[in-house]
This record gives sequence, C-alpha cells and structure tokens, in this order.
Amino acid sequence: MKGGMGIGGSHVWNCALACLLLGPVAQAQDVACDAPTDTAQLSRLLADAELAFTRLDIDAFNASTDALNKQVPCLQEQMPRSLAAEIHRYVGLKAVLSRDFDSAAMAFAAARSVEPQYRFPASLVPDGNPIHDVYSQFDMEAASDEEVPPPAQGQLKFDGTVGVARSTSWPTIVQLVDDEGSVTATVYVYPGDIMPSYPPRVAGEPAPDPFAIAPPPPRETKSGPNVPLLATAGGAIALSGVFAGLAASSEATFWNESTPDSELPGLRGRINTFVALSAVTGTVAVGSGVAGIALTGTW
Repeated sequence: MKGGMGIGGSHVWNCALACLLLGPVAQAQDVACDAPTDTAQLSRLLADAELAFTRLDIDAFNASTDALNKQVPCLQEQMPRSLAAEIHRYVGLKAVLSRDFDSAAMAFAAARSVEPQYRFPASLVPDGNPIHDVYSQFDMEAASDEEVPPPAQGQLKFDGTVGVARSTSWPTIVQLVDDEGSVTATVYVYPGDIMPSYPPRVAGEPAPDPFAIAPPPPRETKSGPNVPLLATAGGAIALSGVFAGLAASSEATFWNESTPDSELPGLRGRINTFVALSAVTGTVAVGSGVAGIALTGTW
C-alpha cells in the first residue's frame, strides 16, 4: 500500500487498535471466484483501505481489506513486484493492529525482501510509532528458503519473480503461469502452507524456454529437371511461333500486288517488329530450356 496507512498520535493508535480488534484478520484462504480480477482492481481496493484508515472509518477499512483478501486468489494477471510488496505491507499492518506481531513481522519482512528501501513516511506513520519496530523486527540475514519442484509446463513466480525458491521465513504470493503467459493460480501462502497444485516436471527434463521460437516447417522440395524453367521455355516457344506467324502474314500482305502503296510503310514496320519479337522469345525459349535441363536437382 502506497505510503502505508495513516496513524496519528498514541490516542488515535489505541482507538484504532481497539476498533480493529473487532474486525477479521486478513489471512490467505481458498476463495471461490465469481469473476476474475486484475491488478488495477487490487490497487483500487488498497487505495480505498488506505483512505478509510486515514479517516478511521473502520467499517470501510474492513470492507476494503476483506474484499482485497477475497480478490487476490482471483487475480489472472501476472502480479508486479511493487503490488506484491504493497499487499504484504497491508497484511502486516492488519496483523499488528490485531496484536499478531509474529505474523506482522513476517509479512513486513516479505515486503522488505521485495522493496528493501521502502520506509513509511512520517506523515503517515510518525516516528516512535510501534509499526516501525515491528516493520524492522525480522533479521533479513537469517532468512531461509526451499526449492520446490518446477512445473511440467510454464513457470512459478514468487512475489512477481520467476523461480523455484520459496521462502520458509515469510509469506509469499505464488503464481502459476502457463507457457502462454496466462496466470492459472494466485495464492498467498505462509511458510508451511500448501502450494497450489500442478504437475511437476520429470527429473532430468530440460526446462522449457519461454522465448523459444518454433522453427519454420521444412520447405517442400522436388527433384529432377527444373519444371518451372522448362514451362517458361515452352511458353516462349509458343509465343515465338505466334510472332513468326504474324510476321509471315504481314510479309505476304506486303508483297501482294493489290496492297496499296500507302500501306507498305506500316506493313514493313510490323514485319520488323514481329521478326524481332519472335527472335527475342526464341532466345528466351532456348535459354530456359537449356537451364531447365542443366539445373537438375532440388528445387
């Protein structure tokens, strides 16, 4: 939660403590989700809880924190590390107000492991407030973790970081992410709590590469004479024959005695054009035919 939840002087602290002891303590639990949620909704609930606490509106605070507690398991987006730290601070603060100082210290340690430089602003948690003592109570150098089995598909994320090392010293928000990047489970677990179920990877099986790109399918190849070139040669031969026929027809008309003299220059030009086109296409036919036979192999 950004900036923590506001607490004024000692009399305000005592009043808030007495009132909040009547409310439920945020604990991880299995929740049936009516609908998936996203990180924006979780952030809004945290902001609502913070505002309610600064106003000492206990009913609104409990409503927001209870809603958050129910929505975390419904998260179907990958959780940013900053949001994970914010939720841990909320869990720790709620535990302090309920006098569960051991749980509070563990939750605050989880937040510190993600954002070690974070400090509650004095405007929200004044100097000398007991929250500061509980927040820094846990010896981070004494932390321990354990390796959990990697999933057969996808990957595990702990407080927004990919890995298989789960803390045995403080709670963590674990997410199971499939190969497509979709979140299939989000659970707030304490040390000793059961992990979300998933098929483990078989020993010795290499880890899937999330950045691997499937190779393109092999290109279909054919062997023997180069059919496209031979087809080109055949077409060029036919076209060359057409031009040769047109040239012969124009030449016959040119030498016909009944042809007017005024048409002779035009006929001469057409004859020359058709003869030239026939020669060019004939050359293409010969070249393509030779290449089609010579370039025998894979194509």
